[in-house]
Amino acid sequence: MLGRISFPFVLLAVWIYLVVIESIDLPSSAMKFPWLIGGIGGPLLVFQIVKEARTPTEEKEESRDLGSYVVGVGWFLAIFPLIVFLGFVYGLPVYAFVALKLRGEGWLLSFLLAAFVWVFVYFGMVRALGVPIYEGWLLS
Repeated sequence: MLGRISFPFVLLAVWIYLVVIESIDLPSSAMKFPWLIGGIGGPLLVFQIVKEARTPTEEKEESRDLGSYVVGVGWFLAIFPLIVFLGFVYGLPVYAFVALKLRGEGWLLSFLLAAFVWVFVYFGMVRALGVPIYEGWLLS
């Protein structure tokens, strides 16, 4: 049980450090993005820790091989080249679309969710909140 709780707990500690302590020195326009993302990620980490602590030990005995972790890290690292080249506004929807298609979802659902990601990032964060977001090499 300790191994399943320790990783979210370490992530929560890093989240507290980065979002709460490091964003205090930022100007107010630059603080919006970490607080918006952190406001979603922090409660989810707390929920994960509580869920793992309350789950009985018998249900947690599923073993995962190294390959599943490598695939997870690969998906995590795949988003960085997209953000560097396309920026957040276009890189995140492309990543969402490709990830959904490679996991076997239909074209309509993949397109709709990617469009929702684009609308959320562009209209919700860039236009409404005025958050300065990285534009990428191709578009800057």
